[in-house]
Amino acid sequence: MPPLARRPLPLPSSGPLAARDALLGLLTLVVAALALACSDLPSEDRAPTAALPAGAAGNEPPRSTRGARPNIVLILADDLGFGDVGVYAPNSLIPTPYIDQLARDGVRLLDAHSPASICTPSRYAILTGADPWREVRVRNSLQPLSPPVLSADQPTLPSLLADWGYTTVLVGKWHLGRRYSLRPGRDQPIARDIDWTAPLLDGPLQHGFQRFFGLARPGWTFMEDGVALAAPTEAFDLGDVPKALYGKRAHTGIRAPGFRYDQVLPRYTRWTEQWIDEFGRASEPFFLEFAPAVPHTPIAPSAAFQGRTEVGAYGDIVAELDDSVGRILAALERNGLADDTLVVFTSDNGPETHAYERLRRTGHASMGALRGAKHSLFEGGHRVPFIARWPEHIPPNTSSTETLSLVDLLATFAAAAGVPVPASAGVDSHDALPILRGELQSAPVRAFTLHNRGRFAEVRRGPWVLLDHGGAGRAEPLWFLEERGMSPLRRGYPQLFELDQDPSQTKNRIDEEPVIAEELRALAKRVRESTRTAPRPDETTP
Repeated sequence: MPPLARRPLPLPSSGPLAARDALLGLLTLVVAALALACSDLPSEDRAPTAALPAGAAGNEPPRSTRGARPNIVLILADDLGFGDVGVYAPNSLIPTPYIDQLARDGVRLLDAHSPASICTPSRYAILTGADPWREVRVRNSLQPLSPPVLSADQPTLPSLLADWGYTTVLVGKWHLGRRYSLRPGRDQPIARDIDWTAPLLDGPLQHGFQRFFGLARPGWTFMEDGVALAAPTEAFDLGDVPKALYGKRAHTGIRAPGFRYDQVLPRYTRWTEQWIDEFGRASEPFFLEFAPAVPHTPIAPSAAFQGRTEVGAYGDIVAELDDSVGRILAALERNGLADDTLVVFTSDNGPETHAYERLRRTGHASMGALRGAKHSLFEGGHRVPFIARWPEHIPPNTSSTETLSLVDLLATFAAAAGVPVPASAGVDSHDALPILRGELQSAPVRAFTLHNRGRFAEVRRGPWVLLDHGGAGRAEPLWFLEERGMSPLRRGYPQLFELDQDPSQTKNRIDEEPVIAEELRALAKRVRESTRTAPRPDETTP
């Protein structure tokens, strides 16, 4: 299988221009070789999981004509842990060569956080630029037929970009509620009463996305641009998937004839590749969010990836996700879009709690050295991988320890696109572009973060984090705590950790540092009473 490679050099012609191009090409190869040789990231010595699709050999990819505004590609994994990606966990048992290469070509953030430790609130924050604790309807994850949580006039990341000429596309998971037309004489929003021939009344297309390809939940069938491609008419059975891998309620319902869950990720990936191939030569920029529900349950890798890793089905589906990342990056390359595209790879929260049993069974730690998992306010619940690449704007093979929250993506992408953010949007979203570019700052871009999980809260400022309750952990096995030297929770007892000295949160400092704890409590109270935490945009902004 071919090694990972940068864009091929154009074939030389003749004359002075050819000599110049040849010299530039040689310099490019030398710089690339030096960058890889000096890499401070662990090298990938295993073969890529699949060959990247390539264009015609020797042909230069077409050049973009869209000018200074970049395309933006957000690859949002689902329940992927800090320890599941090779560049974050050298001892990971899951090969992720394409994601690792993306990090070598860009910046890797070591202190990036999802706005919540579960799906819906994180996705709400990414699209609105508002912390999810401000909206009571998104403090927990929605069910497949939950009503929409976004109002019709609420600005979102895709709507802001669309207003300034971007084509906006979502592939995969929405999870912010939807509303269907019902069959005549039916009044219950349940699967058997939905009119599957009618367009979706409220979903991604009503909140800024112009194209959408995903699942028509609660049915198990694909949907394109708000219309189910086939009506779900038969019982859905995931009996071939072990119970621990399909999750609550995920194995029930109705499906379209022939629908197979192990084909969801391949179908998403093919649709995305084809869209990039068809749209790649257009003059306007695009925002593409690729959001497969992977490695969220149900976990069902396709046949080509089954048995690929030492970690069972979970490792296999992460390897397949990595392959999808490689194919999307290859589509950008062959269409001449890579240099003009800001690519961000991250996850909506930490790994699901089945990570503990997987660790004991296989030795693979999805949370890495962190404490906690999904649903938890410990670091493992919300500290996530975050990699960004934008050639000539983001220095390659770099890393940053600055704190970032995924709620900052709205302001960051707007800044990259040169799009103004109205005062009504992005109230908690900070422009983190200076972090990605490696620019020195006189003060942190983000001075603090606040996480809520139900009635529980966590506030972070600098290295200090206060969990002002005793309920930060969910399903922490005693053997895990003992093995890692962590103190068990005391219900109702607050916890204070100094992360730069104790990133695994093993020692509660609450009794030693009461003043710091009280300052953080006061900060959390001020933040909850505020209407915004991000800098206010210029009042002349539309």
